[in-house]
Amino acid sequence: MAARFPNGVPAVSDDNMSEWMLHVYKQFPVPADVEGVKVFLAIEDPNGDGYQTYVTTDRTGAFSHMWAPAITGEYKVTAIFEGSKSYYASYVETAFGVTEAPSPAGSIEPEPTTPEPTEPEPTTPEPTEPEPTTPEPTEPEPTTPEPTEPVEAPFTTEIAIIAAVAVASIIGVVAYWALKKQRK
Repeated sequence: MAARFPNGVPAVSDDNMSEWMLHVYKQFPVPADVEGVKVFLAIEDPNGDGYQTYVTTDRTGAFSHMWAPAITGEYKVTAIFEGSKSYYASYVETAFGVTEAPSPAGSIEPEPTTPEPTEPEPTTPEPTEPEPTTPEPTEPEPTTPEPTEPVEAPFTTEIAIIAAVAVASIIGVVAYWALKKQRK
């Protein structure tokens, strides 16, 4: 079973429990339309203001939530599984940082190209006496690269994924222990 569920057995809704247990322990096919469990998300912004919502896990125990933070700074997230007839309640906390979005890049236009020089056809020059010339020394003009702003990738998505995986893992472990306890 550890090979089939390396992150633990995901929790599913009580309505799907019988079919899910046949899949988990008797290796029946995955039931169609398996519904996960509801997870309550409480998000606190840097000012202490809150945002709350419910999400539902999928059959792998993962969940996600799209949301646009209002301000930059550190956000604290608490994911709470309130329990069910089959599983004990559990929770996990994490945090992520939100930075300013990078300014949009200007339009990219191709640089103008100059045609390759072609060699002129050879001509016979008329003999002339060269005039003596002394080249004047010139200093090369210094070239400085144009400064560019570093582009920082916002970490919102990565941190949200890490938080979702952590919550799914904890729910899976809690589900495993609850089922193990029920079997005794």
